[in-house]
Amino acid sequence: MLIVFTWYLAMQLFALAAWPLAFSACNRLHDRGYALSKGLGLLLITYITWLLAHAAGRIPALGFSFGTVSAAWFAVLIISLVCLARNFRDVMLFIRRNKRYIIITEVLFAAAFAAMVAVKAQVPHISYHVANPLPGQMIDHAAEKFTDFAVLNSLLTSHAFPPHDAWVSGHTLNYYYFGHMLWAVLIKFCSVRPEIGFNLGMAGAFALAITLAFGVGYNLTRRVRWGLLLMFLVVLASNLDGFLQMISSLKMTFIDGRGKDLWYLDRPWWQNYEFWRSSRAIKDTINEFPAFSFILGDLHAHLSALLINLCGWNLAVQVFRSVRQYRSIWRYEVLAFDELFLAALVCGALSASNTWDVPLFTGVLALALWAGNTGRRDPYAWHSTLNVTAGRVVHALEALFIAGITAALGVLLFFLPFIRNFSAPQPPPELDTITEDGVQKLVQVPGRLIKAVDAMHRSSFFEFLGHWLLLAAVPVAFFVVTAFRRRREAVEYVTTDPATQQNRARSAALVLIAVAAGAVLMALWQGWVAIIMFMAAVIIGIALVARHLPPLTRWVWGLLLVFCVMTWFTEMFYVDDIFEGAINRLNTVFKIYYGLWTLMAVATVLSLRMLVRMAPRGRRCRRAVWLVGPIVIAGLPYMFLGTLNRIESSTRLGHWEGAEDSPQTAPPSRLFSEAARPKNLEEALDGMRYLAFLHPDDYAAMNWIRQNLPPAATLLEAAGSQYTYSGRMGTMTGRPSFAGWLSHAWGWRGYPFGYPGDPSNPKAPKGERLRRTDKAAEIYNEVDPERALKMLQEEGIQFVVLGDHERQQYPAINEIKFPLIGKAIFREGNTTIYRVNAKVERTGLPPTAPPPDVGTTLPTQLDQSYHERASVEPESE
Repeated sequence: MLIVFTWYLAMQLFALAAWPLAFSACNRLHDRGYALSKGLGLLLITYITWLLAHAAGRIPALGFSFGTVSAAWFAVLIISLVCLARNFRDVMLFIRRNKRYIIITEVLFAAAFAAMVAVKAQVPHISYHVANPLPGQMIDHAAEKFTDFAVLNSLLTSHAFPPHDAWVSGHTLNYYYFGHMLWAVLIKFCSVRPEIGFNLGMAGAFALAITLAFGVGYNLTRRVRWGLLLMFLVVLASNLDGFLQMISSLKMTFIDGRGKDLWYLDRPWWQNYEFWRSSRAIKDTINEFPAFSFILGDLHAHLSALLINLCGWNLAVQVFRSVRQYRSIWRYEVLAFDELFLAALVCGALSASNTWDVPLFTGVLALALWAGNTGRRDPYAWHSTLNVTAGRVVHALEALFIAGITAALGVLLFFLPFIRNFSAPQPPPELDTITEDGVQKLVQVPGRLIKAVDAMHRSSFFEFLGHWLLLAAVPVAFFVVTAFRRRREAVEYVTTDPATQQNRARSAALVLIAVAAGAVLMALWQGWVAIIMFMAAVIIGIALVARHLPPLTRWVWGLLLVFCVMTWFTEMFYVDDIFEGAINRLNTVFKIYYGLWTLMAVATVLSLRMLVRMAPRGRRCRRAVWLVGPIVIAGLPYMFLGTLNRIESSTRLGHWEGAEDSPQTAPPSRLFSEAARPKNLEEALDGMRYLAFLHPDDYAAMNWIRQNLPPAATLLEAAGSQYTYSGRMGTMTGRPSFAGWLSHAWGWRGYPFGYPGDPSNPKAPKGERLRRTDKAAEIYNEVDPERALKMLQEEGIQFVVLGDHERQQYPAINEIKFPLIGKAIFREGNTTIYRVNAKVERTGLPPTAPPPDVGTTLPTQLDQSYHERASVEPESE
């Protein structure tokens, strides 16, 4: 319990250190940056720590450690104290007048943190199985937990940055890792074990998402109820499939005869629910949303980027309200430098966390500048020689240019160390036919990064509705109502000049012809979703520049425009990566849709608020119930039923109640015995604890490696693909492994790292991915100890792991050579660790005999001393 409280206190200290700074910079927010400070403090401290770690190459004392995190915290605190000295009276006045809001925010933050801690205590496993493995193994919807833990441990064991890669020894981490850095900083600051910090990071992410989303809603409307609604839509709500599954489960139980008695059921009706299905609403794609991410429990890049994105949304609201008081955006850019500085920092952090979010946030920032600066009159309406519509287009381009410059500064300047050491994955080369001297030849040409989607792989219209209907229905209705509303909200620029009217008619005709041509062209490609999104984008774009609108209405219409353009892009194009065939656009849809979820939630709340305010005062409450009620009813069941299904579908230590008399399905008794049940909250949150029962020998080796081997020690273990037990030592210890999940590492690095070579030509060069896979097998299977030692030395491998997984992965393994080429420095059961010698002790193979016994000192029972026991021969740096 003390560890949980320490983590919560650290997050509050980070927020407290940043609030005076947020209070000073966000003077137009209704809460003066109070909710924003929860995420901004963590972001600023992480960024400063990250910069100091990059300077450790020249100044070793500045490496990634508790000291540098503390120094970063003091740096933010000093800046905030300066701001507090200038605004002390305003801060005290704000606290006195906004006690209710502060209490609500803190209650939400604490309740969300406690709720996720309770959930993670039930399913803490950092496992590798996706779902339903072989009998006797851990069952868990692991997804990317091994990946995230490998990245997290790579950061924690790297003193100087760029961090090393725990799955590819000799290389730095070529991944968008800054989101993981947020939790690595908290782990260092709280001095908790990574396997516990992993799950506490998920609880902290949930609490931050709840608080930041609530702050965005409150700052947009100055109403707690709308803040709560936006919090619900962003973090807790699901797509329509979550509600349809509940109806289906009820039908299966009570109507189809699955339950014999309404009051007593052999199986609860909610066990027919499947939380995983809702994230695959569109065939051959991933359609995650935040509620699914939090239930799944992966501390993945897009989830951490969600928090940075929500910080950016709070800043976008500040920009939207602040830019109104300036006559032009250029003047605002000069006088409001602090706001754009923070916005640039958010853009840079997104580029190093989940680059897909950078274009989306840049568009949101441009909309905030454009809609906010429009105000009650158009900036170019006074110009007699400039058409009002053209003036609005120029104004929009101006806002987009400023937002683009801000994003570019954040990415290229603030995160220059990341850009220098990061190589974006390149698509594999393609074959093209050329003619030389009248002879046609096949040659390799550089691959295209963006490709067109095949017609057969596009989204079904009903699948598209199943994912977006709950969030898109109200903004679309708001657009239709406001577009055709007779009562004008602003005075339109009107001209009676016949020549001007004729020019407008011609322009409208040309636009209609272009729209019709585009619709026909896409109809030939059979993309109905693309047709609808394209036409909607054109209509909304014309309406935006052709009519004078209030700022909030213009912003909602602009958000709809961004949504239509981005979804049209996913239907027409995809970014070429490791996914091929029917799932070639999987990652493109996944990352773009995930960012659009928050955007559409904001558009929904703003649309609902304005639709309610259009009603007479006495009917507003009734209209709010009729509009908000269906959305809440349809979006709410998933969070509860999905969580129950998530817990029920995962093995919990000491909780198994299956058919023990069935040897085909009965897992090992040690895994589900009463002794395996956690004794306290710390054990319950230990993400590695299940390994002490499934793989006790490996678990002992992992703890020994973390205590005795230097962080840069290079390990050799069984290489494998994703969602397997391969790479487990590098994953769990952070020490660079020669080869981990190389399919994932291929995806991070692209061509030429993952180039498979030419299968028809054995002499053709292989990519690093296959080379390492083959080399690991060759070393383990090699009979000649001299050749094996030479290969180990050439690859820079210092330690070799030999366990049951290696024996299973390489059936032809030759174990006798290892005592000749290395010294056994650890053994527990069937797992041994050898330190590679400088040379072979003697040539030739000895008679077949078991390796010399080096003793066993580590117990296999689980207790607190398991993390503090002595080694056979401690390895010093």
